[in-house]
Amino acid sequence: MLARRREGRALVTLANGHSESPHVKAVFGILGLVVVLAVVASLVKTQLHAVGGGASAQRNAAAALPPGAVADPNAATVPDQARALQERARAETARALEQGAERNRRAEP
Repeated sequence: MLARRREGRALVTLANGHSESPHVKAVFGILGLVVVLAVVASLVKTQLHAVGGGASAQRNAAAALPPGAVADPNAATVPDQARALQERARAETARALEQGAERNRRAEP
């Protein structure tokens, strides 16, 4: 590689006679950054998919419900569905507490 100065800046002449300008370096730098960004985005996507992130809103909403609980599809609005779900949760909690109290009474000598 031979280096020579022209017009106050260094111009590198390669062994094959082609010169490498700052514009070419900038283009390759930007292309390199785009490739790195694509690789990182791909890794992030696979990691989020592996841990269950990025799931659909429907799956997230279904996961928020207690096991076995289903929102009343006949309710007209979302507040009505929420109210029905709350009432069902209260009823199931009260039933579970009563069963636990009954089991405790039977277990006492």
